[in-house]
Amino acid sequence: MDPSGLRISGARFRDELNLAHIQFAHPLHLVGCALDELFDLSGAALKELSLQHSRTHRVKLYGAAISGDVLAPDLDADGAVDAIQVHIDGRLDLRNAKLRNADGPALNLDGAKITGCVFAGGMEADGEVRAIGVQIGEQLDLRASKLRNAQGYALILNAAEIANSVFAQGLEADGEINAVRIRNPGQFDIRNCKLRRPDGIALGLDGGTTGDLYAGGLEVEGEFRAVGVHFVGQVDLTDAKLGHAGAGALTLDGADITEALFARGLEADGQVSAMEIRIAGRFDLTNAKLRHTAADVLVLDGSRVGELVAGGLEADGQVRAVGAHIGGTVDFRSAKLRNDGDTSLNLESASIKKLMLDSLNVRGGVSLYRATITDLSTDANPPGPLVATGWEVTDIHGPLRERWHAARQWLESSPETSVQPWHALAAVYERNGDPTGAKRLRLAAASRVTRQSPLLPKLLRCVYGAVVGYGYYPLLAAAWLIVVVLTGSIVVAANRNDFVPNRDATNAAATVYLEQTHMKVPDAPQIKPLHYTLSAVLPTAVGNATSDWNIKSTWVSFVLTSLKLIAWVLTALLVAGVSGLLRKA
Repeated sequence: MDPSGLRISGARFRDELNLAHIQFAHPLHLVGCALDELFDLSGAALKELSLQHSRTHRVKLYGAAISGDVLAPDLDADGAVDAIQVHIDGRLDLRNAKLRNADGPALNLDGAKITGCVFAGGMEADGEVRAIGVQIGEQLDLRASKLRNAQGYALILNAAEIANSVFAQGLEADGEINAVRIRNPGQFDIRNCKLRRPDGIALGLDGGTTGDLYAGGLEVEGEFRAVGVHFVGQVDLTDAKLGHAGAGALTLDGADITEALFARGLEADGQVSAMEIRIAGRFDLTNAKLRHTAADVLVLDGSRVGELVAGGLEADGQVRAVGAHIGGTVDFRSAKLRNDGDTSLNLESASIKKLMLDSLNVRGGVSLYRATITDLSTDANPPGPLVATGWEVTDIHGPLRERWHAARQWLESSPETSVQPWHALAAVYERNGDPTGAKRLRLAAASRVTRQSPLLPKLLRCVYGAVVGYGYYPLLAAAWLIVVVLTGSIVVAANRNDFVPNRDATNAAATVYLEQTHMKVPDAPQIKPLHYTLSAVLPTAVGNATSDWNIKSTWVSFVLTSLKLIAWVLTALLVAGVSGLLRKA
């Protein structure tokens, strides 16, 4: 036998070619041949196999052992190519092959072991391409291939182990690509692919481990799932278009990304879910467009992300990151979030180092309920209505830092009754050296409590607020004391005829003597309203002018007694406020 093996060119085999279990330690080349029936190499042992440019009906390589390459570029197979558990100690070349099998798998590599590369660029397959548990020693190349099995799986790589990279740029698939539990430490490159499975999963990578995922320009009709995947590197979805209206467009729940997730310019018609995802670096959604009006459009609940950048993001539906931990910046500057009648941005219980809401356009609400924020940056008109009960803010930046009234206006947009957010921001103003702003926010909080109170407590709180500013402005009591004194003075002056000098017996006898001797009796003393009122009303007044006069009018006596009681209460409040004993509401 020629060491170069057996080479047959241009032959046609009308009947079955059965070489099952043959032991042929030389290359077997069937070049440009036509095999009308089954070509059976089950259990065979060959040094090399070539079917390049050949046309076959069905090829069976079940359990075959090829010690070299299997070369089948431009193969045209009108039936299944069955290579279950084949062992190829070299490369498998299916470039530009055309495989068709209407009744089942077009190519079956389940359990195969291939020590070299698998080249299938430009391959066209009508029917399922299966490679469950396949082991590939180098790379898998599916660039520009076309896989069609619209009602089922177009490509199955479940539990596949690929030692290097998967290159599938420009691949087109009608049907599901399922690569659950795949293992490949190199790249997984699906840039500019077009994957279609509108009624289900178009691409599934659940539970896999891979290196960098490059999917820029990817177009998907159906769900892209990568639940629990460990990406040793980055994930790039720049300018990808994902569509699965009314359901999940992208699901990354529980995924672990050791570097960054880039999704700049991403367009998704359906939910993007990344619950409990771990991203060591940045999650970049700059200028992305997300649409899912039926429910949450972006879900990051329980995630741990280094940085979330969403400047210019447009989202129809709720963006939520409940319980998320963001170690760096969360940037929503110039984003547009729309969720009519409900919350547009939900960061409930999230922990964020820096939250940037400058120029954020929201149609819906913003929930920062129980969020912990180290630095908060907004413009002069922050997005609302705001729910922020239980939040913790260390510092604020932007116009709100100097404009406490803008902060009050933002907080007043809240539909909730709690005033804890007011006090949390007041503490920030106090730390930043603006005690006036802090006091006014606390006063606004107290006023809000009053408006929300039942009738009787509301009346009492209204009085307390008017008299001492809910304890924050105790000097108001001094102003009210002045009003009391002026009121008393006016009453005394207007009713001076009701005040009669109080003369003792000696003065009375002297007056009688002067009258009897026709001598001039001194004029009766004139009451001094202010002096009398100060003595009669204020507890701290000097002098005792009230003992010199009797009041004939009962109602005047009642008014002055009432004013005295009010003055005593006001004095007590004033002293308590100045000494710091007055309770602040």
